[in-house]
Amino acid sequence: MLDPNRSWFMLLRHAAHKQRRKLKGDALLAWDFYEATEVLNGFLHDLSGEKQPHVDDLGFGSHWKQDYYGIEARNVDYDLANTLPMVLRHYNLDPRPRVLLVLEGESEVIFTRTWCKIMGIDLEREGIRVLSLGGTSDLRAERTERYVAQSVADGASVVMAVDNENQAIRHLRRWRRAKWVARIYPEKALFDATSPVGATLWRPCFEDANFTRDELIGAWHSLLSKNPRWSSLEVALLQAKMEELRPSCVTEIQALLKVSQVLRVGFKKPELAEELARRHAHDNRKPIVLLLQKTVRLATLTSIYNLPGRRAIGL
Repeated sequence: MLDPNRSWFMLLRHAAHKQRRKLKGDALLAWDFYEATEVLNGFLHDLSGEKQPHVDDLGFGSHWKQDYYGIEARNVDYDLANTLPMVLRHYNLDPRPRVLLVLEGESEVIFTRTWCKIMGIDLEREGIRVLSLGGTSDLRAERTERYVAQSVADGASVVMAVDNENQAIRHLRRWRRAKWVARIYPEKALFDATSPVGATLWRPCFEDANFTRDELIGAWHSLLSKNPRWSSLEVALLQAKMEELRPSCVTEIQALLKVSQVLRVGFKKPELAEELARRHAHDNRKPIVLLLQKTVRLATLTSIYNLPGRRAIGL
């Protein structure tokens, strides 16, 4: 006889006995057998002094529990329900986020949303919650720290990406001491890391760390060409002005803004981020794309910290 609810075994195992008694037919009969087996296991334990395997270990072994629950089989205690959080997440019944994705500003959020739309990814369904900061200054805001601390207490993995400015590294080191972020690393480390858990520092900023000057200009020119007021502007003019004004600016994106002011043409970073996402959504050479890919993959894993072979990276 096969249990018609065998794919729901892990969830039903945590249900109260009186609730399981509401099952009908073969489903109820299967649980009668499970419970009879547990009674026999208890008898054998009392007789021999040796702990007996759980019902779900019989036939398939118990090796899968380490990867699935993040807990060694001998430490699984269904009576204490110490595996319940992982079970709820497996069945998408836990409203708490699996991953808290902290992004510095509107541009990064719009890039992320656009990338997800192109890739057909629903962040909420994947268990990923996005927290948008109002700049790196929000790293020291009490409301931000309280939200992140509560998410960590609820079992979420924290993935962050912020610009390396305004003493961001100092605040992030304080977050690491508080165990809100696991590590801090530059964007280049994403190419070697298995897990994105921790804080990525864009050096010097999001746009410069992920895109070349020609890519930024190309995306901006594409946006300008859609507006009749600026559609006649040539890429060569934008490139020449960038070459002229870049030495007086700290970053490429600042130079782009200065060019827009000199030429009196439209420039909005969020719109640029959306266009860059459209152009580079499938480019695995971009750190931001790698970060998002690995964050989505992380959310599908019940317990990232217990996976074998995970490489640690940090500063």
